[in-house]
Amino acid sequence: MSEVSLTDVPNAWRHFLIDLMFARNYTIGYLDHPGPVAKNPVVERLLPSLLQVKAVAIFDHTLRAWIDDKGLVVPKKPYGTDLKGRIDYLADNSQLADRSRLHSIRGTRNVLTHEPAGAVDWAELDRDVAAIHSALSELKVVKEMPQWDIFSDRSAAQAGEILKSICTFHYRVGIKQGDKMVAEIKWAQHVMADDV
Repeated sequence: MSEVSLTDVPNAWRHFLIDLMFARNYTIGYLDHPGPVAKNPVVERLLPSLLQVKAVAIFDHTLRAWIDDKGLVVPKKPYGTDLKGRIDYLADNSQLADRSRLHSIRGTRNVLTHEPAGAVDWAELDRDVAAIHSALSELKVVKEMPQWDIFSDRSAAQAGEILKSICTFHYRVGIKQGDKMVAEIKWAQHVMADDV
């Protein structure tokens, strides 16, 4: 049986898309920085690759859960017991249309997890996520890609909230869909008397 039930997949994918949006816009929280914020080259190199591996893991778990939910058994011959076999089995049974694109994504994941020099950039990650979302939609596991907006704000200086602080600023980065809050990350910055 699958480690993830099919009913858990939409929520897991939604959380992934939220994480992706926060990650893609990680510089938005630098409200105190004058001018455009420089991208962090370490984050730019590592984060898209890590998120690509996570996206494929969710996709693989979804295929397992979908197959289990339908009471299907993937024959070990010719399909085997891995993601390649699950993609081929579902494509051969007219459940997935873009077999070659999904295999390309799977191959990228394999390079990232097994090759020291493997990496993807944000553009490749975006294409892979769109293709995975399309496949999940074909299986009727998720609906259309959500349309979200991201924002950030900072409070005015407030009275210090911790011992020896002279003031505190509250920061927030949030994701909205229309007027509805989807997710937010909050933190406080305390300016200490010794810092002045």
